Amino acid sequence: MDAPTPSPRPRGGTDPDAGVGPEGGSTAGAPRWVKVFGSALIAALIVAFVLMHALGGAVGGH
Repeated sequence: MDAPTPSPRPRGGTDPDAGVGPEGGSTAGAPRWVKVFGSALIAALIVAFVLMHALGGAVGGH
């Protein structure tokens, strides 16, 4: 007697586990490196803005 084969998972967005990672979190969204790069860029812009104001070179200053 042959062992029963598992039926294939449905395709086309009908899979209830689609888009769910191993911990139940969503796998959709930006990759980690994009988030890290974006965070570093925002931090650098904030530091540059603060330094410009602290050194007297304010943006739009008269």
